[in-house]
Amino acid sequence: MKINLYEYDLFSKLNINKYGEIDKESQLLSVRKGEILHFEQDECIFLELIVSGKIHVEQIDDMGNTLVIRDYDKKSYIGMNMLFSSENKYMLSVVADVDTLIYRIPKHVIESLLNFASFRERFINLISDNSIFLGRHIKHQYRTSLRQKILKYLETESHFTQSNQVRLKSSKTYLSKQFGVERTSLSRELKKMNEEGLIEYDRLTITLINQNKSK
Repeated sequence: MKINLYEYDLFSKLNINKYGEIDKESQLLSVRKGEILHFEQDECIFLELIVSGKIHVEQIDDMGNTLVIRDYDKKSYIGMNMLFSSENKYMLSVVADVDTLIYRIPKHVIESLLNFASFRERFINLISDNSIFLGRHIKHQYRTSLRQKILKYLETESHFTQSNQVRLKSSKTYLSKQFGVERTSLSRELKKMNEEGLIEYDRLTITLINQNKSK
């Protein structure tokens, strides 16, 4: 399978001859749904491009709760922040949500590409953007109640769909991981919100009833 690197903004300004050189050194990897692509403390020696599919980065706390830190889908990059770190180890697990195809580019190839100003500038920009996102995400998780997280999620989804009824894209188990709580905690909070007239919900949808009540 031929990968069109021009579709990835990091590589879009490179000379076309470079694509062939990169491809000779790189490899495709298929990851099955639910498979762990990287465990905590795995060494980061590739920049990985998602060709198709979807993965997420997760953290399991001391209580056994799983928190989804970030989702990545097609045209995303994995390993960028760790690749040239003095401690180039994955701090969190990376898991495939669906069958996923990964394009792995070795560290020494990326190192040689950093000699090109356009590539180097975009690489640094992406690292900075990732750092800002992670900082904001961690701040949000620790300062926001579960109810606020649920309402924010519903309000964001309803804004895109222009409807108060939000069709769940994933299971409540996966949603609970995104919020960093057990599924039972999520179900309990949804039940309370339903009883207070904030929402109505079933297995597939959640409908916002009253967005003006206290969170």
